[in-house]
Amino acid sequence: VLKINGLFVFEVGYFGDIITRNIYDTIYHEHLDYHSKKPLSEILIKKGFSVKKIETNTVQGGSVRFFCIKEYRARIYSNVMKQLSVEKKIFQYKKINIWVDNIFKNIDSIKADISKASAKGVHVWGYGAPTKATLITNMLGEIAGSIEFIIDDNPLKENKYIPGTDIPIIKKSQMPIFKNQLIICFAWNFFDDIYSKLKLQNIQGILLNIQDGKKEKL
Repeated sequence: VLKINGLFVFEVGYFGDIITRNIYDTIYHEHLDYHSKKPLSEILIKKGFSVKKIETNTVQGGSVRFFCIKEYRARIYSNVMKQLSVEKKIFQYKKINIWVDNIFKNIDSIKADISKASAKGVHVWGYGAPTKATLITNMLGEIAGSIEFIIDDNPLKENKYIPGTDIPIIKKSQMPIFKNQLIICFAWNFFDDIYSKLKLQNIQGILLNIQDGKKEKL
């Protein structure tokens, strides 16, 4: 339906960022497709679309945005060709295998942090109940039972449970005040905002970023 010289822009999840940033918890039911630039470019060319520009952003852990023009003689612009050349280095079996290994290393690291905290009598709870939290807590197995509760800024999630677990999602106003606590940031894409909120509330403890394993003292 698009006329010749019409502009077609779309955005999809980018597998390149998933690998290079060691992301895996964004892959679930409606987020099963992660694309790369070369195959998409080849399909677009066959359909009569020239690929003029490709942008990447950090939405949902990494997305790729295509700017295409419908032309009689479809082509890939030179700046895009450079990107395709760089991308080729990302999708090597060695790097993909490293990514897979890092998934299980990350889960083991989270388990270890929770176990150490629980053994010392430190309270463990979570901030943020996105779908990512469902995937992570179910991958944690029995150790997820040490997570006392999760709070979320969305009131529609209050008084519910993380699917597949017994972890309750409670109101912020119901949150107990602990002197010693490990807070697991499941909504890691909002880590800085969550850290700032907790600091303003004078919450004491450690905030764990599950995406990269870094810990920030509150």
